[in-house]
Amino acid sequence: MELFSPAWKSTNEKKAVQAVKNITGSKTLARAATEAKTWEARKAAVERLTDKATLADVAKNDNYWGVRKAAVGNLTDQTILADIARNNSEGLVRKAAVEKLTCQTALAGIAINDSEWYVRKTAVEKLDDQTLLADIVKTDNDPDVCRIAIRQLTDQVTLTDIAKNGKDFGACKTAVEKLTDRTALADVAKNAAYSSVRKIATNSLGGYVCPKCGTSILPDDEAKVTCFCPKCASENHHWETIPAMSVKKCRRCGKTEHIHVCSPDDVDDNCRCKICGKELHSFGPPEPTGINTFVYCCKKCGYKTKSIL
Repeated sequence: MELFSPAWKSTNEKKAVQAVKNITGSKTLARAATEAKTWEARKAAVERLTDKATLADVAKNDNYWGVRKAAVGNLTDQTILADIARNNSEGLVRKAAVEKLTCQTALAGIAINDSEWYVRKTAVEKLDDQTLLADIVKTDNDPDVCRIAIRQLTDQVTLTDIAKNGKDFGACKTAVEKLTDRTALADVAKNAAYSSVRKIATNSLGGYVCPKCGTSILPDDEAKVTCFCPKCASENHHWETIPAMSVKKCRRCGKTEHIHVCSPDDVDDNCRCKICGKELHSFGPPEPTGINTFVYCCKKCGYKTKSIL
């Protein structure tokens, strides 16, 4: 029985934490990590502790998860970390243990079986087994976990299948963005369930989606892309305006068309272009009409437009 209780056993958290900071002996520090009355003091002791046996004991048995998590942060033994990652009652402690795990077998079990999505996600981020990652994409019920698994995938066949047939749009999008095989991209561009995914694949190949019927139009064997949709026969140019020449030119096929540029002679008394109908007003300075309101008035035709600050 102690005649005088050490300061680190105080129920006053500030006093206890300060006392822990003043401890110099490793044995006393280990006692503080397990016997201090406040969790703040135990956590402060754990953060300075190097004794692996005591750290493992605290990580498994302390009654406050924050102290257990702090103890995990100082552990390196893979067997102990795997045990904590599988069995600790608090998800955040399991997650901290998973972050330090390197054993692929242990990580695989946690990625499949843990009850918390964020623990599974952390385990999946460290996996490299392509078959297992593909299974997780198919079986995990959390979309974030599935997307992380897809980001870890490199197998083009698996990614193609997900991009074409996945039920979650985010998963399909993540998969198509990982594709590099042009044959696979062409397959997705034509057959993916989501139109946005087909568009991503089409754009990746240098093609485009017909704005009228939604058909993916891909480059031919000479890497040329037609401006005419083979399905609906609509003409779909990719215009680039060249103001200095008053023309627009298609970036795909090279076709050029004259652009009408309104001149003062084309404008009627109502400030409309007689050729294209565009309004070309000549507004003067704003005229206040009330609190925070004013109008702009055309100096030629008198047309007014109201504005609010």
